[in-house]
Amino acid sequence: MSKSIMKKVPITVFTGHLGSGKTTLIQKLLALYPDKKVLVIENEFGEIGIDGEILSQNDNALVELNSGCVCCNIQSDLELILEKFIADKSDFDHIIIEATGVANPAKIARQFLSPHYLSGFFELNSIICLLDALHFDKHRSMPEFELQLLTSDTYYISKAEDLSKEERGSFCEKNGVNEERVIDDQDLKIWFEKKSFENLSDNISLKGGHHHYQKLAFEFEGEFDPFTLENYLNVLFMQYMGSIFRSKGVLYFRKAPHPVVFQGVFDSLSFDESQKLKEKTKRNRIIFIGKDLNEEKIEASLKNCLAEEEK
Repeated sequence: MSKSIMKKVPITVFTGHLGSGKTTLIQKLLALYPDKKVLVIENEFGEIGIDGEILSQNDNALVELNSGCVCCNIQSDLELILEKFIADKSDFDHIIIEATGVANPAKIARQFLSPHYLSGFFELNSIICLLDALHFDKHRSMPEFELQLLTSDTYYISKAEDLSKEERGSFCEKNGVNEERVIDDQDLKIWFEKKSFENLSDNISLKGGHHHYQKLAFEFEGEFDPFTLENYLNVLFMQYMGSIFRSKGVLYFRKAPHPVVFQGVFDSLSFDESQKLKEKTKRNRIIFIGKDLNEEKIEASLKNCLAEEEK
């Protein structure tokens, strides 16, 4: 089939700052389409993929890009994936790109706009920005978040399940968000199936970096003592108050039957047991993103929280 009559594959980009709930929303969306063939391109700001493991619990195809940020130094990796898609004549119905929380989505969007050659095969349906209702003010202080807001054609207010319609309207008015472009769970299918992205505004910068962020990625075997780890995390977040923006991981605890998915946004932490993540080796993976963090000391302290092997 020639390129001129080939049906373009729709692409949806999920953006939003660190820990705003992008992976959770993608999971929710995929559950609405059990028979749809969706390729998910998952990009994490860290060498260890945590969100990819969560998304892999779905039946859709998953590609992880963990060596950098999809909007900059691994942009060529994204192009290679899409070129392979073209060469293999893959028959996916839709492609989802989950950008890192520090990405400039304008850099991603430009690959699907004329005169870029990929625009002949793919169509950018939408860029959706997640607005974390609990941490919006802190996220807004991050320089790349404003670019995420400006580039997106659609918004989704996360962590706002208990907000009434009036409260959601007040949130939008207070934060200068166009309420007409905000969708909720009832709108997901209608939004996903139509094109809402038009073009990049001329005043959106394609620059904008995140080189001031530090990423720590730890991986080691063993089981944590839950009380020791809890005490250390309390000390850690007190010590680095305001300097740890995002934390997440897959953890194993002594005598616990299943691994625990650990999520943190600033100093808000949650731990959820996962019965779907199954591994022969109890391999802990932890990521911290922030600034001025002492990597060696944090790694040593985490390992000190491991329970001693029972004899």
